[in-house]
Amino acid sequence: MSSSTMSSNLGIGPTRLLMGLGLSTGLFLVVITGAELFTGNKLMVIGLLDHQITVRQLIRNWISVYLGNFVGAIAVVLPISAFVAGAAVSLANWFVHLRKIPIVG
Repeated sequence: MSSSTMSSNLGIGPTRLLMGLGLSTGLFLVVITGAELFTGNKLMVIGLLDHQITVRQLIRNWISVYLGNFVGAIAVVLPISAFVAGAAVSLANWFVHLRKIPIVG
């Protein structure tokens, strides 16, 4: 079991489902947009061994793909985290407001 499964409060089943949906969605987006993953570009070593590319071209490609993936990940995470944080604050404010409502018995 992975550590993320162990630390989830949802339970093993829902956590695995969410992790699977996240991975599937990410791979779907990579294929649809024609993007490249850093792990896929590691196969360029074969081109280097066949003398089709130089070491400089290999390193430049690896760096650009790695940085592109990092920027893309940040671009996706920031709006989602802002939404989640905003939703959590709104929910907390709603509960505080709910406590102020007098209960007529």
